Amino acid sequence: MTLTREQLVELCERRDMGIVADAASTHLEARRLLTGIPAEQVAALSADGRRAVQELVEANLGVVGLVLSRHANGRTKIRDDLFQEGVIGLISAAWRYDPAQTAFSTYAYYHVRGAVLT
Repeated sequence: MTLTREQLVELCERRDMGIVADAASTHLEARRLLTGIPAEQVAALSADGRRAVQELVEANLGVVGLVLSRHANGRTKIRDDLFQEGVIGLISAAWRYDPAQTAFSTYAYYHVRGAVLT
């Protein structure tokens, strides 16, 4: 599944709201931002943020395959392990990505590559 620019920005906004909702229990500023929102809605925002990251990762699993095809030649015995490491790199990229900077696939490629090669 290919995400449009608008879908990507929307997923990142949902992710960011989830991060704020998660931080509301420990950070004063996050709590202030969510003043007046019921606890059930804060929990729903948190869960929606995690779902947004999951959607972003699932839509870009091809990046992991691309990295493996370029950098894991001859390592077929550990390909499953390298795939798992690549997915961990992709998840890390999904949590850190800023849509104002560059395309997600470009950003994620370097995270995945780093995870696979180390």
